[in-house]
Amino acid sequence: MGKAGDQDLQDDDVRRGHVDRSRVPHLHQHELDTANRLANLGEDVRFIPSGHSPRPDAELSDGKQYEFKSPTGSSRKTTLDRIKRAAARGKENFVLDLARSDMSVEQARDLARYAVDTYPEVQTIRIIGRDTPVGPLDVTIKKGGG
Repeated sequence: MGKAGDQDLQDDDVRRGHVDRSRVPHLHQHELDTANRLANLGEDVRFIPSGHSPRPDAELSDGKQYEFKSPTGSSRKTTLDRIKRAAARGKENFVLDLARSDMSVEQARDLARYAVDTYPEVQTIRIIGRDTPVGPLDVTIKKGGG
């Protein structure tokens, strides 16, 4: 706790979400890293077992299922192709984690806007994985604006 003039300042209690991987014992490290970044943003993340059919990676606090994408480069074409292929397999919502990518935040926003406007299946792309001057990056682009 600190003092500013005559006011006491308290650190805001930031709720950390929970990561539940109990049903999926084997994960790629980048998937777990993405889940932990989401938990740091207050999300509860529950990994979904894949079984015999392709399923999204996890369910978040909003009850929706999300596919995680964590590109390692800055290629718009490669990232869009992976989103397009996942959407063709029934995935609607995506988390685009920029932590391993050279892609700028602006490039990621443009890519997300293009994907939700172009691919009918894509409903939401949430962009995370960077620190910004105002805190951790957390931008959501939704079909129909947003």
